[in-house]
Amino acid sequence: MNASDPINPEHLDRVLSAVDEVKHKLPETALRALAQEVIERVAQQRPAPAAPAPASEIEALCTALLSEDRQAAAEYMLAAEARGLSHETLCLSYLAVAAQHLGTMWDADRVSFLQVTVAVGRIYALMRSLRRAMPPPALNSGRMATLVSVPGDDHTLGVAMAAELLRAKGWDVHLLVGLGHNRLLDELTEAQPRLLGVSMSGKRSMLSLTRLLVALKISMPATRVLVCGNVDPEDIDLIGVSGADGVAVGFEAAETELARLMALPSV
Repeated sequence: MNASDPINPEHLDRVLSAVDEVKHKLPETALRALAQEVIERVAQQRPAPAAPAPASEIEALCTALLSEDRQAAAEYMLAAEARGLSHETLCLSYLAVAAQHLGTMWDADRVSFLQVTVAVGRIYALMRSLRRAMPPPALNSGRMATLVSVPGDDHTLGVAMAAELLRAKGWDVHLLVGLGHNRLLDELTEAQPRLLGVSMSGKRSMLSLTRLLVALKISMPATRVLVCGNVDPEDIDLIGVSGADGVAVGFEAAETELARLMALPSV
């Protein structure tokens, strides 16, 4: 692996602040679903490392993640980076293991729902910052995109029409509709599209959309994600914090955003 850029403390603080704000915008049932999603998806990133992180380090990281001091976890990661740990190691051997440990603590009622919500939000923010600093993968320069409907959304005519319009304009489009959350994630993780358009039909899709965006950002950090369709302006900030790289209403705006995202360098 190539050398990674240093963690940007200012970017890390911005992401932590933004993720903290999500707690005030979602009901408890939605927060529970997202907390479970982060724990499961981050834990799945865990390989079988040759030198696992010491248990004492994982305990210290969990303590920092659960701390009332929002900066504690960020300071832990910056100190670990200063000790020479790579971003890949911090993601896969530290944060992924900590997520699994927090899930075990939650199941055993050793931590409260509120504590877990705070901790997994911080894990998500830290992973986003670490992935941002990792070297970009090789890019495919073709005009290719995958379009999907939000899991559970039966209104798929709009995204099917958008796929046909894009094909008529020379785009290579792969369309996935009518799939459940896990099946859709499996399909996308296998394909690893560079550009993904997620169509939502309205506010009733917000929980499923937010859960999908969180899972995508953890499992497929290099993929650019555009949310399009019937988007409430009040939800745009939450959609962005959840992991979308762009939001568009209407076909022309969606095509423009897809072209813009395709032209961006990887982060």
